Amino acid sequence: MMKDEVFIHIGLHKTASSFLQQSVFRDININFVPIPRREYFVNDEFDSKKALNEIKDRCIQSKNSNKMLISQEYFSGDIENNNIININKVADRLKFLFPNAKILLVLRHQIGYLESLYNYRVVNRGYVYTKFDQFFEERIAHNIVEKLCYSSLITTYHNVFGQHNVKILLYEQLIENQDDFLSKIYKWLGEVPKIKKDYQKINNVRKNPKLIEAHRLVNYPFNKVVDCLHSNRIISKEQLRVWRNFYSNNKHKSITNFASKFISNKNTQKYAVSEKYVKYFRADNNWIMTNLGLDLESYGYPL
Repeated sequence: MMKDEVFIHIGLHKTASSFLQQSVFRDININFVPIPRREYFVNDEFDSKKALNEIKDRCIQSKNSNKMLISQEYFSGDIENNNIININKVADRLKFLFPNAKILLVLRHQIGYLESLYNYRVVNRGYVYTKFDQFFEERIAHNIVEKLCYSSLITTYHNVFGQHNVKILLYEQLIENQDDFLSKIYKWLGEVPKIKKDYQKINNVRKNPKLIEAHRLVNYPFNKVVDCLHSNRIISKEQLRVWRNFYSNNKHKSITNFASKFISNKNTQKYAVSEKYVKYFRADNNWIMTNLGLDLESYGYPL
């Protein structure tokens, strides 16, 4: 297996990776390694044998294939949290393990990324109760703006694997024309799906601000109560995690179902993001446009 031609999908997060991992990649005649445990690749200590064993253990074998596709978003870093993953080390380790690997990176409009992350943390899988502007400011402390300036990540993988071995696509291309986007992936892999499928379209509809507000207001008292219990050592950190998981899993369905009777889920209103952050992205996006020829302008990226 380790003599296979290797392809590595490195994310980003929030660019339909789950869709690719759960549906598209599994329908291709290729040895597929879905989401190998990141600690074998991103932690300070690195053991190449353990990393390769993890790849072998996770691999879903496909008959008569001499190609292997690995998909792990954390190979492009941890954008949301205050975890500093050394991308240079990760890229070097992947190069050491798979010297001739080809890399796939999917980018996303930075403000769209932040909107999606906020919706996810308020509604789907979280208990955030702050408004969007405050949420954004809190993520600034986690270096999220720097992480969403993609030129550093791109340059790292170009330097390690060679620019000709790094394929870059845009999430917005997937939303605009799913068939064309998937055709680009099939061409990158040199493979076609075993059975041509009509996949369900990716849901990229913005949530109604009123629905976000309903979730946000419910999240507030829950957080205050459990944080108080935890700070007073009435519940442990593990119990806090269990409570929050139970809450988010059940709250999402119940509130969304109830609110949908009164509130449309669709929304055309964008969040108002401070101009200084948009300006920060502009310089980096212009570098990408100039040096890589990616058509960010057509998809409204800050320029």
